[in-house]
Amino acid sequence: MSKKKYVVKFHNDMNRYKLSELSEREIELFASICAYVKNKGTRKVIMTLDKIREMSKYSDRDNTRLRDDMRDMFKKLMGIIYEYRDEKKEMVYYLFQGWEYDEDKRCYEIQVTEKFEYLLNFLNVTFTRFELDEFNAVSGKHAKHMYRFLKQFRTTGLWRISVDDFRESMNVPKSYQLDNIDQRMINPAIKELRDFFKDLKVEKTDKKGRGRGGRVITGYRFTFRKQAAESDEHHTSDADTIKELRLKIADTELKISSTAKAMGKADEKGDYKKYEDHKKKNVYFREKLEYLKENLDAFTVDGEQGTVQMSPDAQAVQDTISKWINRED
Repeated sequence: MSKKKYVVKFHNDMNRYKLSELSEREIELFASICAYVKNKGTRKVIMTLDKIREMSKYSDRDNTRLRDDMRDMFKKLMGIIYEYRDEKKEMVYYLFQGWEYDEDKRCYEIQVTEKFEYLLNFLNVTFTRFELDEFNAVSGKHAKHMYRFLKQFRTTGLWRISVDDFRESMNVPKSYQLDNIDQRMINPAIKELRDFFKDLKVEKTDKKGRGRGGRVITGYRFTFRKQAAESDEHHTSDADTIKELRLKIADTELKISSTAKAMGKADEKGDYKKYEDHKKKNVYFREKLEYLKENLDAFTVDGEQGTVQMSPDAQAVQDTISKWINRED
C-alpha cells in the first residue's frame, strides 16, 4: 500500500502575504503545517517532530536544527497580519495565535487565529491546492514560491502579474534589475518547474514608453497546460476518472524515465547537487505512480478492472533507477 497523500489547500488570500521571505526549508515546514491543520478550525493542534519530519521530508536528524528552523519560520510568519483600523479602534492579529514546544513529548502545539480561520478551513471556492509530496520534490526557494502561484491558476493555465507585484510577491532584492530577475530567479525556476507544469513558459508584457524611450516592460505572462481539477474539487464520473488516471500514469512514467536519465548524466559528470535534485523528483514520481495505479485498480468498467502496466521505456530504466536511488553516497 502507498503511504498517505497529504494535500495543501488554502484560500487564495494566503498568496497575498509575504511568504516568499521564507527559505526553501521554511516554506516546506510551513506547507506541512498548513496540510496538517487544514479543516481543524481554531482548536489547538498537536504536531510531533516525527510528523513534521515525515510531512516536510526534513532529512536532518538533529532535533536542535529542526527546532531552530521552526522557530525562524514562526518568527517570519509574524509578518503575516490581519490589520484593522478606524477612528476608534486599531487591531492587529497574527496567522497563528502562538506556538508551544514540549521537549518531553517532542511536539508542537499550534493554533490558528480566528481572524485567519478562513484561510485554511471551509474551502469551496477561490483556493490554491497542491500535493505536499510534489511541492517537496521541487528544488529551489524561488521555484517553490513560483509553484504555489502557478497552482493558484492551475485550471486556467495562465498567470499574469505586473513587475511591481512580482517584486513584492517573490521578495525580489531591491538591487535586482530585470535582467537579474530573469537570470537568477525566473529562468532557473521555469527550468525546474517544467516537470510539474507542462509547456510552461513566460513572456514579458510591455507598453510604449514616454518620448523616444521605446517599450517599457510592465509585467510577466506565465502560461502552461491547464490542469484538471482533482476528485476532491468536484464530482466526476468513474469513466472520466479512469481516463484521467490513465493519462496521469502515462505522463508519470515518462517523468520517471526522464529524471532517471538526468540522474545518470549528473552522476557521470560528478554533479552531486543536480544528481540529488533529479533524485528527489524521481523518488516522488515513483511514489506517485504507485499511488495512481492503486487508485486505478479500485475502479471497474464494463466488468473489467482498470489495471495498467508500466510502459516499456519506463520499465527499461528500473534497474538503473534502483541503482541510483540506493547508491551509497
